Amino acid sequence: MRYFIATYAQKANGSFDEAVRVDKRLRNRDLAEASVIMDFKERKVVKLRLEDGTVGDKNWDRVWLYYHQHYKDLIEDLGRANGYEVEIETEADPS
Repeated sequence: MRYFIATYAQKANGSFDEAVRVDKRLRNRDLAEASVIMDFKERKVVKLRLEDGTVGDKNWDRVWLYYHQHYKDLIEDLGRANGYEVEIETEADPS
């Protein structure tokens, strides 16, 4: 697998539904409908569309970190499948 694809759809009550999947290729439909597309082979954000339709900051590290917080195992598996390991530095607990 190469791509992480997230699609957000706004419901009538104003909340959002989120659908996340991984794929080995991109389709025209993904490029048209997805909100976020991350290419783990090239380590780049292909698409990042915000709720209001504007394009967001495509900084790989920032986007990667956000989705790593929510989909840790999936994001790490994609990294390993594309040839790299990632270590997250966390602050030590002072207690």
